[in-house]
Amino acid sequence: MVNVSALALVFVALVSGPHGLARAAVIQVPEDHATIQSAIDAAAPGDEILVAPGSYAETIDFKGKAIALRSIGGPEVTTIDGSGLNQSVVRCVSGELSDTVLQGFTITGGSATFGTVCGTKTAVPRSSTASSRKTAPPTEAVECTTN
Repeated sequence: MVNVSALALVFVALVSGPHGLARAAVIQVPEDHATIQSAIDAAAPGDEILVAPGSYAETIDFKGKAIALRSIGGPEVTTIDGSGLNQSVVRCVSGELSDTVLQGFTITGGSATFGTVCGTKTAVPRSSTASSRKTAPPTEAVECTTN
């Protein structure tokens, strides 16, 4: 006779995997968090952040997290604008890999000392538009580093 309790425990272990019962969360901006950065700060690996259409006056740093950041409406109606903040609008400088996703944004108004640098092992914006204004010093929207 099979012990039902032991069988149930094995099933739960197989279904939940090595990270327990935790499931990836869906975090919404501005419903759950007022800013994109606060949503990133609250996110755990594997989470997805969905951003409502609008213009977000901020800069963001993925902080090495393997998360997906996506706009709901696409780059035509969702902008991350770093104008006047004197830094890169998007930073991927803490070992982000291809499982870090930035998708569906217009990114504008940033500045970076070394310009835009993305390597093959870093997070790469997908279906986003990076816009640089022609001012001095040169403005750059995205800063990534190679691993």
